[in-house]
Amino acid sequence: MDFGKCTLDGNVYGAYKFSQLSDNEISNKRKHLVCNKCDAKAYFKKKAKSGQAACFGARPHNPGCSLASEESESCLGTLYDDERELINAGSLINVDFDFNTKTTTHIDESAEDSSSSTTSSRHFSSNGIGSAESKRKLKSLLNILLNDSDFSKSNQKINIGHTYPYNASTIFRKFSDISTSDVNKIKGVYGQIFDVNEFNTDIWVNSGGYDDCSIVIENHLQEYFYERFPDYIDVENLNGMYVLCFGEVLKSKNDKFFIKLDDISKIVFK
Repeated sequence: MDFGKCTLDGNVYGAYKFSQLSDNEISNKRKHLVCNKCDAKAYFKKKAKSGQAACFGARPHNPGCSLASEESESCLGTLYDDERELINAGSLINVDFDFNTKTTTHIDESAEDSSSSTTSSRHFSSNGIGSAESKRKLKSLLNILLNDSDFSKSNQKINIGHTYPYNASTIFRKFSDISTSDVNKIKGVYGQIFDVNEFNTDIWVNSGGYDDCSIVIENHLQEYFYERFPDYIDVENLNGMYVLCFGEVLKSKNDKFFIKLDDISKIVFK
């Protein structure tokens, strides 16, 4: 998109004009952008290191927006058949974090997830209790969370390697839904990225306003981060993406919620 509207000042900006604002003003206003045509939540990307011009975008636009067809990534996607079947069956989901190494890299995100049960049948139940199990990579979980609003509110069992599995409603949180009751607890936090800043050698991945949760990628993990996600060596490319990150929710002295990423295998983008 060539133009975006800022709800803070009501102005419509061209992408180049917006890119000429100060860094502080861009950081503040880019969290309050909407599509100039349909008012869908929008994002802004500065001029990329590759030379791509600054631009606005929305994922997705509101139905019927004339600008939607201009963007190849305007849609969130849909549930795959195996994902839909997985939810309907209610099988235990084992989250595949690639635990083999603390800084696992070069992971094939396109590799198929696997399912198994106590019999040759994919889903098995005894006395009404399902015993089927499925292994899911984070990218598949993020796709389910984005395309099935009921999944994160359900009693679907999620195994993240702790003593007991969690209900989906217990472990998953949208960025904007994080509250004080989640502090010092492990959560799978997800949502869209609207601002990425480098501060004191750390990368802050921000989901919206100050009250929304952020993800911190500390300096010592950045080499592994870029190795696993080479598309984001230019961190501007993260703006507009969706993210799922597992970690402990913390709260700063200034009442800012954040997750400090402790393992590259616990974060994924779509």
